[in-house]
Amino acid sequence: MEKAIIIGTEKIFLERRAWIEENYKIIYLVARERPNRVLEYPFIETLRLKSLNISFDKIIICSDYIQEIKQQLEDMGFSDDIITYKDLDKIRDKRKYSLDKLKYIDMYEKEPHIGKFQFSEKCERPFVSDYRQNNGALDAHYFLQDMIVAKLISKKNVQMHYDIGSRVDGFISHLMCMDIKTTLIDIRPMNYNIKSKILDIPKFVQSDATELKNIEDNSIKSLSSLHAVEHFGLGRYGDEIDCNAWYKCAKNIQRVLAEEGYLYFSVPIGSEERLHFNAHRVFNPATVLATFDELLLEKLIIIHDYCENEYLLDEVKNKKYIECLGDFDCGIFVFRKLVQRR
Repeated sequence: MEKAIIIGTEKIFLERRAWIEENYKIIYLVARERPNRVLEYPFIETLRLKSLNISFDKIIICSDYIQEIKQQLEDMGFSDDIITYKDLDKIRDKRKYSLDKLKYIDMYEKEPHIGKFQFSEKCERPFVSDYRQNNGALDAHYFLQDMIVAKLISKKNVQMHYDIGSRVDGFISHLMCMDIKTTLIDIRPMNYNIKSKILDIPKFVQSDATELKNIEDNSIKSLSSLHAVEHFGLGRYGDEIDCNAWYKCAKNIQRVLAEEGYLYFSVPIGSEERLHFNAHRVFNPATVLATFDELLLEKLIIIHDYCENEYLLDEVKNKKYIECLGDFDCGIFVFRKLVQRR
């Protein structure tokens, strides 16, 4: 059995611990500080790894900061035999799939069966990692935000709601089930092949939401954009590259929102503002608040670790939300447009 050193976070290691222990002899755990729940293995701080005088076969990185740790290991003189937990997952998934396939073929040949469900390579369609998922595996950001915002809108009894770029198979379908008439705005074309006896396809406008042309000022009483604006200007969805596209869209959203109208706006938020090109941006909540300077924040809802945390305006001003803010959370901002002085 190969000897391995584990480096990284406790959580990722614990999720794979049983499989790793079956296939490797763990001789050291390496991290910035001693893990709380894994005490039976020798521990060493990361910076002391270079001083180890012991033979090993693999360094297994159990952390999402793979490139940073690889670079650190290379700076220490380690370059060979470094693998990541993602590599292990692929090995484990492939091995399990192969064993399951052989077991099925053998059983089909030996035992009575119903139907013509014989294994065929031409029909093979591997799904190799679903067994590692929890029951009802979901994206907490989209799943929770879609229900939260749909409920908020339903309580307002709006006659017509407008949306920019949110998911049709989640949030928009919730609105449709509640008979909330909705106009969709998206740079991508709508798939009109969807047919249903239950749901009516909402009104659709294919448009660049950074400009919102042909929409009058102060004209929309209920408007949402959920997990969309963080992508604008990055080219991911066929839009033009524009580093300020998110800001232009936000300002035009503010322009078209009617006085006393409501905006439901969500983007990824985190303790550090950054761009992950070309996937998305992560915002500091303060940036969002400063951008919508004509709107009054009624509440900020943060989805963190599958939990919903709600903060009212005074709590946001005092930055109480920092207590639950991680590196990548979903921030739902509920704004109301103030009556403008004339």
